[in-house]
Amino acid sequence: MPQARGRLIIDDRRLQVKYLGIDWATKSHVLVMIDEHGAPLWERSVSHDWSAVQKLLKDLEQYGGPDQVTIGIESGARRLARALAGAGHTVYEINPKQSDRFRDRFSPSGAKDDRRDALVLASAVRTDGHRMRPLRAPSELDGELQARCRSRVSLVAQRTRLMQQLRVTLHEYHPAILALARPLSGEFVLSLLRSYPDPARAARAQRRGLSKLLRTHRIRVLDVEQLRTLLRVEPFPMPAGEVGAWADRALDLASAIEGLNHSIQQAEHVIAHVFSSHPDRDIYMSLPGIGVLLAPYLAAEIALALGRLPQSRALQALAGTSPVTRRTGKQTQGRVSMRKQCHRGLQAALFTVARCSRGSAGWAAAYFAWKRERGVRSNIALRSLSNKWVKILCKLLETRELYDEERHTDNLRRSAVPWAPEAAQAQGVAA
Repeated sequence: MPQARGRLIIDDRRLQVKYLGIDWATKSHVLVMIDEHGAPLWERSVSHDWSAVQKLLKDLEQYGGPDQVTIGIESGARRLARALAGAGHTVYEINPKQSDRFRDRFSPSGAKDDRRDALVLASAVRTDGHRMRPLRAPSELDGELQARCRSRVSLVAQRTRLMQQLRVTLHEYHPAILALARPLSGEFVLSLLRSYPDPARAARAQRRGLSKLLRTHRIRVLDVEQLRTLLRVEPFPMPAGEVGAWADRALDLASAIEGLNHSIQQAEHVIAHVFSSHPDRDIYMSLPGIGVLLAPYLAAEIALALGRLPQSRALQALAGTSPVTRRTGKQTQGRVSMRKQCHRGLQAALFTVARCSRGSAGWAAAYFAWKRERGVRSNIALRSLSNKWVKILCKLLETRELYDEERHTDNLRRSAVPWAPEAAQAQGVAA
């Protein structure tokens, strides 16, 4: 009888819905397919290369192809997931924390192996797919924009690490450079360090050389005498050989920072060029408090995660602007905490937008002040403000309209929100 049932599954496989779970890895992936009742159909291992994935897609055609095979995969295998979605399959990327909870259904003891994980993912899609968000095949423009924006973020992070190393190095042997209190990635500080890489040469600095540096980099907050006084600060005594070693280290770091400065400038130039043809560019740039670097980053990350028409609740959860509420029978009021499982880059970007909007949008400043007056901490008030900006952004993307400060303030007044009078007053002052 089981054999007959097996033959029935094979004969009718194009008529049934199948669910494929993929436990991915860097070298090979374990796949398990189940039918609509949860019974396993087959399992196999597929190597992580494009030819093997192409063969897999052809094999899935035997089971109904994109119309009949739904795929669940743990988030992280971006290329594999996009290849499957690009072939037309419905692909669900499952958060590792979710998959860990789903695994408890199969092994409460905590036992774990690749085949079981693939089976768990397939079963999760079968039973809870309606609660998940399918992966969207990205457009070429959004894919390129996201890759370039993330590359720039990586370059900035590398530069920050090198700046911290340079700061520690200068603190050891040449604290006079740190006394300038200027960014260590700035051209003026790097040029000054190249010209006077150790305390001895800095103490012998001539007015003519210092004046030329100040003119070249257009530094007006310092004059020659002030700069000369700062450079003559005597450091702790140190052997000459050790000073030379520290100086070589500082110059190497300065050269690396200069190279990253150039790479970051080039990346920003290309990002601006790519973003200029984005269909949502004007909408994002109409938001007060957003800059030429935040706008393309937000546009690419949101489009690839949620599509170009995101739902506000989904974006609020993804970006961590909406809080997590916990309520039990004993705690009827509930307890609210910051969302931790979110897209940290989007969260930081939207917090920056909210922080900057307080100086350019009257209602934003009024709302933040209203929250602070009621004892809300600054970071929580900022999160609440960024949550409101998410709602506004989603509405603008839906209606294809640009942000209008006066119109939004009028809507707040008609809605009789508590901070509406302060918002209208702030708008009048700004006007």
